[in-house]
Amino acid sequence: TNELELIREEYPAEAFEAMLNIAGSHDVERILSYLDGVDGNTKTYASEASAEAKAKNKLVPLLQMTYPGAPCIYYGDEAGMAGADDPDNRRGMIWGKGDKATVEWYAKLANIRNSYPVLRTGDIKPIALDDPCKSDVMAFSRNDGSSHALVLINRKTSDISGLKVNAESIPDGTVLKNALNPDESY
Repeated sequence: TNELELIREEYPAEAFEAMLNIAGSHDVERILSYLDGVDGNTKTYASEASAEAKAKNKLVPLLQMTYPGAPCIYYGDEAGMAGADDPDNRRGMIWGKGDKATVEWYAKLANIRNSYPVLRTGDIKPIALDDPCKSDVMAFSRNDGSSHALVLINRKTSDISGLKVNAESIPDGTVLKNALNPDESY
């Protein structure tokens, strides 16, 4: 969170809000291959991504779809394509053969972003966590005056359901709906 805040502070709000949230491109190895430890200088071809890389990759679109800016997805990332450095990262699209769970996750997050304008236009307030898991959890709120979103991103598999969050930018008494699991509210 601190590194992202340092970047945000360097730009006027208008520019920051219009910047691309891009994690992959034709210039680097694909996200899944990077998460599997494929070095950018590797000229060998990457095959399937590991289950661990796929689990970590779920955090990438979660941040892209909830952080200020315009999410930009390099073709195939939403389908779970692997690929080492150039030219392996530029393989042809795997139409109809992608990882179904990854495709559905990207679609779900894109739908959430489209359903909640605060995730597209709300300002951002970082939330400092005073808890042992704070180094593994990124927290921020998005606010636009009438709507509020609280985003917690946990990079570990540990349960954070008891985490105390002080989101001062969200008024007391606000009921938050769990956008990932709509049957839950807080």
